[in-house]
Amino acid sequence: MPNGVPEYNQFVEYVTEGYVIHPVLLLQQSFDALPTLEALAEGYQHVAALGRAVDLAPVEVDAVKIVVADAYQQDVADNEVGVSPAQTVNRLIWVRGHSVWTTGISVLAGRVYLHAGTLWRCVQGHTTQSDWMPGAVGSEALWTRYYPDGTVQNWVQPLADFDAYPLGKQVMHGGHTWESLVPDNVWEPGAPGVTQWKNRDAPTHGQGEDWIQPVPGVPGKEPYDTGDTVTFGWQLWNCIVDNNVWQPGVFGWTLVP
Repeated sequence: MPNGVPEYNQFVEYVTEGYVIHPVLLLQQSFDALPTLEALAEGYQHVAALGRAVDLAPVEVDAVKIVVADAYQQDVADNEVGVSPAQTVNRLIWVRGHSVWTTGISVLAGRVYLHAGTLWRCVQGHTTQSDWMPGAVGSEALWTRYYPDGTVQNWVQPLADFDAYPLGKQVMHGGHTWESLVPDNVWEPGAPGVTQWKNRDAPTHGQGEDWIQPVPGVPGKEPYDTGDTVTFGWQLWNCIVDNNVWQPGVFGWTLVP
């Protein structure tokens, strides 16, 4: 174990013991050490070549997230840990491989840095200093949390237009996945009267059912979307807009011939 870094063959011997990977392997590592992660990745490549790779059970995934959260913030653990040990290690290598934020460097808008156990994207180019570090009070206009495309992150109240959610962005809030229906969205998903989000987990309307007055945020009374059909006034109507709370014949509907 030179310089405190486990040798490749030690990892291979351990993770290929018997015919399966020991799930506890991930729980015994230091996830903030890039050489350790890279050695683990090599070991899992060898395991895959032998056809012995297995997935972790949900309780094991939760246990790994707890350990990962010791080295990173919880959002990294939630977003990067999955049922595949090999994929989890590769995702943590991707996180750990970003440049570490420090003071006195010139940063450009759009660049991503690792700081305090999570990733941050620079919003405005500047020279870093200790009182403008990512996450500090007063630095909100300079830094925002970074998540790769396709990641469904937890909703956080935007401070202004610079960190508002774009059209089509999906977030987690209140145990549901929500999709933004407008650009520059600063509204809270599911809040009373808020129609700027669509609950992606809500059941879809049955085609041709009787129209009911939608109430955003109320299960079973979700707004209608483009393509939904309803019966109203003894006629069949087709919805032509998303997030439609209007009565057929008033707005957002056309008669089906």
